[in-house]
Amino acid sequence: MRNRKAHTSEAPSGSFTLIELLVVIAIIAILASMLLPTLGQAKNRAKRVLCLGNLRQAGQATAVYAGDNDGFLPHRSGTNYYPHWMRDGSGQWNLNTSFFDNYLPGMRDDVMFCPSILLDYAHPAQTIPDYVTWRVSYSYYQVLDPGAWLVAQRDLTRFDTAESNTPMWGCMTLTSAPNYYGHDIPARPMYPKGLNATDMDGSGAWCHWDNAEAFFTKGGQNYFWPKP
Repeated sequence: MRNRKAHTSEAPSGSFTLIELLVVIAIIAILASMLLPTLGQAKNRAKRVLCLGNLRQAGQATAVYAGDNDGFLPHRSGTNYYPHWMRDGSGQWNLNTSFFDNYLPGMRDDVMFCPSILLDYAHPAQTIPDYVTWRVSYSYYQVLDPGAWLVAQRDLTRFDTAESNTPMWGCMTLTSAPNYYGHDIPARPMYPKGLNATDMDGSGAWCHWDNAEAFFTKGGQNYFWPKP
């Protein structure tokens, strides 16, 4: 009689058992949970670098503007505006035409919007029309209303007389109770981690929240900049 091979339930050689497959899936899940926060941090760091690059471009363009205009910085007249407003409603001044069109031609919507999470909240592509022509998500610290300053007012009328450590441009960072708005906080009741800013001397860096201060107030909103 020919011997018949006994049937067994063993898996074919080279294949995974169900338990082995579950173990592999568990290992992949653990590795992913370890890597995702690191990838998120790297993405945030990249956005900070891009944001600071934007502000450096704005600072350089401002310096060139001053060189072409007898030392005067891009000017906003009157007091009825906020640091991130680039024009007024009456047509007395408009930095879109007097500054951006000539010194950052065609680059306003690329350079003047922080690429961080704040971008999701305020950008011309979104549904907030004021950001198409009036506002950007960076603050220009040349604000003239002396009664609205919360610290000693810095004169940003002329490039050659302004103190070199005076902040010039920075991430729009403000509180409007109970929420904060900033580089990494779109509208939440918590402090931002910090902000990018450039100074009159051309330097620029990330400023941790502990080194920021409220410098200007208007309409129930306090605006922050790096402590000079």
